[in-house]
Amino acid sequence: MKSILLPGMALIAVCYAFARFAFGLFLPSISEEFGLDGVSSGVVQSVSYAAYATGLLSSSFMLRRAGLRRTLLSTALLTAAGLAGLALSPGSYGLAAALFAAGIGTGWVSPALGHLVGRTVPNERKDAINARINSGTSLGLVFSAPAAWLLAQNWRGAYASFAAIALLVALILWKTVPADSDEHPGKTDLRGEIRKSGGLIPAALLTGAGSAVYWTYFMSRLQTEQGVSDAAAALYWIVIGAAGIAGGCSSLASRAFGLRRAYVVGVLCLAASIAAVPLPFPVSSILSATLFGASYIFVTGLFIIWATRRSPAGAAQISLAFLALGIGQFAGSFLSGSLIEFAGYDAAFLIFALIASAALTALPRSADER
Repeated sequence: MKSILLPGMALIAVCYAFARFAFGLFLPSISEEFGLDGVSSGVVQSVSYAAYATGLLSSSFMLRRAGLRRTLLSTALLTAAGLAGLALSPGSYGLAAALFAAGIGTGWVSPALGHLVGRTVPNERKDAINARINSGTSLGLVFSAPAAWLLAQNWRGAYASFAAIALLVALILWKTVPADSDEHPGKTDLRGEIRKSGGLIPAALLTGAGSAVYWTYFMSRLQTEQGVSDAAAALYWIVIGAAGIAGGCSSLASRAFGLRRAYVVGVLCLAASIAAVPLPFPVSSILSATLFGASYIFVTGLFIIWATRRSPAGAAQISLAFLALGIGQFAGSFLSGSLIEFAGYDAAFLIFALIASAALTALPRSADER
């Protein structure tokens, strides 16, 4: 079990924290070097989400053709290539291409790990292991913040270090994931999986759309509107990541209070964290970052639990949930940049808080409480 948990957390950290969310941390420096405005940066970031959706759509095919072990190794290597491409990018087109490569790998990771857990972990431990693996995002965020602080004026160096870590994770996976786990799952009945997903897809879609503005523009707002330094911005990122570790308790909360109640509380906290960004009080930004980090990891952990309760194998439902999350983030990232240019940061964050709260219109079924 431990051999699955730690490499799984490391791979999630590389794919989600380094290859996706850290881009928002480095966005001010990248935008300055390449001359990107709010709309252009939103378009570039949306490429990452489009690639993520593509990766999720192709994850079932990848697992079927390459097998589980090779898919995990390919995920780490493709993400490493994308991170190296970011470090070497000559301009905005190279930036988009590198984000696309990394995004494909990130789209493969959750379905593959979900399938691995489904095959190797006893039923009574699956929720807990899935939730803890998902919290690897938070560990990656905690690590990426000091890298951004130490390399504030050298974002290329930060991404080069991330690429090296991704290669190390690939080596660890090659050593720890047994060759006999390289099975080839059967073909997925996509229409059947969509029909039995219930409210999972719209819940993930709205959560992804509402959270996109935070991942992409929270740091830019701090630095643009409040004059926060690079060092202080890195501390905010550490707060988001550290709080997200606590958000890994989604399995415990779903058992104690039920999946539906845990989900409602998680969505309300996520929406509140986004709505708190425009508040004029200095402490509100820290509170917002803390609440966002914990609630985002908490809610996405609940999506994995919800998905595995919809389908025991888990991989197909996890793919659908994170595909919807990625589509929401793609649309939200694209629209939020334009909205910020038109109405400003504060109005954009309030509008996206409402979008996040709309996820309460899609709730887990009573059958998912078992």
